[in-house]
Amino acid sequence: DVLLIVDSVSSFSAVPIATDQLGIDLLLAGVQKAMALPPGLSVFVASESALARAESTPDRGYYFDFLEFARNHGKNNTPSTPSISLLQGLDAMVASILKEGLPNRYQRHAENNALVHQWVEERGFAHFAPEGYRSRTLTAVANNQEIDVPAFVKTVREKHNFLINGGYGASGVCLIAGDSSCKTPQTELNTSARRKSPPAEQPRRPDSIRDSSPLRSPRLQRGSSRTNSCSRPARSGYCPQGGPQDSPPGYRFPVPL
Repeated sequence: DVLLIVDSVSSFSAVPIATDQLGIDLLLAGVQKAMALPPGLSVFVASESALARAESTPDRGYYFDFLEFARNHGKNNTPSTPSISLLQGLDAMVASILKEGLPNRYQRHAENNALVHQWVEERGFAHFAPEGYRSRTLTAVANNQEIDVPAFVKTVREKHNFLINGGYGASGVCLIAGDSSCKTPQTELNTSARRKSPPAEQPRRPDSIRDSSPLRSPRLQRGSSRTNSCSRPARSGYCPQGGPQDSPPGYRFPVPL
């Protein structure tokens, strides 16, 4: 028998996945996509057929042993040392998803996706994927205007302190925009409005303090006056709509637009 394995990538929790109806034996996902958590955890669902195949496979190893995961799951444990902070964040995000309700969550992602598509079309860009094959959580924008993408990435990094991943493969073919996580249509509109305004100057600490501080990353500065409307609190590890009120005192996560 052939088993069906699906890597759901960014669609998990953002669009319905009919696991049983589609006959999926193993569904994999990373929590850093639509679940809006820091990277470091993978989640999966294994069917009875997948567990039976694992049981009949000798020398299947330990790290990806589904039976080992199942045995530990029955004891509310993990096969190896767990990432406690990420598991707490996952627990909080699942609670947030259940509170919002899956139908509402699916609808919100559809509305976010429609806003991004509208932005693409209003500015004269084209979609890389044809109609009917486009992701609900990622928008691939064809570079039909022949923008110098490496130069664009360099400019926003140097002038606005904003990092964009250049991606893999052929350079400048398309641009990818993420439409998932805990954003709402209102936060999408607010972000768009902020981008039309000149960026506010970031407060600078004295060189002696800045150079000696381990917090050298431009994304984490002490006492910054600009904060992300959807930052991940340090204690809970997930991204509430209320913002970074649970962050350590005096620390904010700037949004350099």
